[in-house]
This record gives sequence, structure tokens and C-alpha cells, in this order.
Amino acid sequence: MSKQLSEAQIEHLHEFCEFHNVKYYDVQIELVDHLALAIEKLWETEPWLTFEEALVNVAEQFGVDPFHFSNPNSLLPFPVENIHANSGFDVVTEARTKALERKYNRLQIRYFFEFFKLPKLLLTIFSTLVLYILFELVSDKTLVAGIVQVVFLLSFFFYWLLVFRNKVKLTIVVDKRFMLSEHLRTFKNSPLIFAALSPGLINAITKLFEIQDKFLLFIYINTSVLVAFLITLSGIIFIVTGVYIPQRIKADFEKEFPQFCVD
Repeated sequence: MSKQLSEAQIEHLHEFCEFHNVKYYDVQIELVDHLALAIEKLWETEPWLTFEEALVNVAEQFGVDPFHFSNPNSLLPFPVENIHANSGFDVVTEARTKALERKYNRLQIRYFFEFFKLPKLLLTIFSTLVLYILFELVSDKTLVAGIVQVVFLLSFFFYWLLVFRNKVKLTIVVDKRFMLSEHLRTFKNSPLIFAALSPGLINAITKLFEIQDKFLLFIYINTSVLVAFLITLSGIIFIVTGVYIPQRIKADFEKEFPQFCVD
């Protein structure tokens, strides 16, 4: 029966990765799996090797000096001199980090477009229709467009501030950094960015009413429909990036790393 790594040895592989500047724990997991598989495969042909000896062998394949380790409690040998690690492991780390980043980005792009499928697509059409009717009934369309957007932004901001931030709060039980939790923090705070940009957005959209007679384009496009659609679309993007995607990321984290979450 082939030898397998113990939990303590797995933990020291995490220390090894952390020492070599792998700052995100989810990236460490990818690298530790790779290192552990290589060590256990080596043990199949050379079972007499100790963990330290097997790690030396595997680490050297990446151009890393495995003796460059400063934790005296580690299973790894204490360094005899201050030798900096070769960049071989850095290349592997960078590749794994970029691969994980691409994985998370693909998931979040998928979540974004999921929101534009039925039945949410019908809600988009309905909201556009309601705004269009409102614009047609009121003479001062610019004022109506501004009021609608301000009311939406204020309502969403208070919901985000008083309710949603706690709803998507993620408490991690270990003092570790995760790339996925960094993504959650970015999206959770995205409404602040939109709020900062909203005055310019409101101004740009409402200006369409003022210039509708100056360009040939607006002879063929009903401006009320266009503005209603743009306001609805901006509101949906606001909700998707500020509410929907953070909820999905939190669910992904709790599914992927349940042992690090507080219920």
C-alpha cells in the first residue's frame, strides 16, 4: 500500500506555499494538491524516503530551495543559510493564480448573463414599458427621468446599507486570504461606485430628451422608449452587480470552503 500524506504534512505544505509568497489560500490549495500528488507518486517508487526528503526532491523539480524555510516548528528542515528561492515555483504559482482568477471571472460573467433570462427578462420589458408610459403622460420628461433614477438609487442604497451588507457578510474562521472572498468584497461594494457615477449617468440619459430634435437618429427611434430602456438597464446592472452576483459568490464560497465559514 502506497504512503499518503498526513494532515500535519498537508498543513506544512500550506506553510511552504505561504512562505513562497502564495498569499491566497484557495491558490495554496491548488498548489498543495499538486505538490502532494507529486510526493505520493514519488513514494510509489521510493517509499523509503521521508516526507522531508520527498519534498526536497519534488521542490527541486520547480527550481525551489526547500531548505529555505524559517519556521522552527515545521516538519521541513531548518535552513542552514539564507538562500532565496528560485523563480521556478513563482512561475507555477503565477500560472495557478491566473487560472483560478479566470475561473472565478468566467463564473461571475455567467451569473451576470443569467439575470437576463426568463422570467427576469420579462421584468426588464415590463419596467421599460411602465417608464415609457410615464414619460408619454408627463410633459417634463427630463424631470421625471431624474426623479425616477434618484428614487431608485436612494432606495437601493438604503437597502444595501441597512439590509444587504449583513445578508452577504462572510465570516471566515481562519486568518487567511481567499481570492474568492476578495471578489465578493469588490462586488459587495460596487453600489458605492455606481452611486458616485450616478450624477453623470442621470445627466447623460436625460440629455437625450434635450437633443432628440437635433440628430437624425432620433427621428427613427422613440426617445421615450430609448431612455426608459437605458434607465431600466442601468438599474438592472446596478442590482446584478450589487446584489445578485455577491449572493452567488457567497454561496460558491460556502459550498467550496464550508470548513472555513461561520454558520
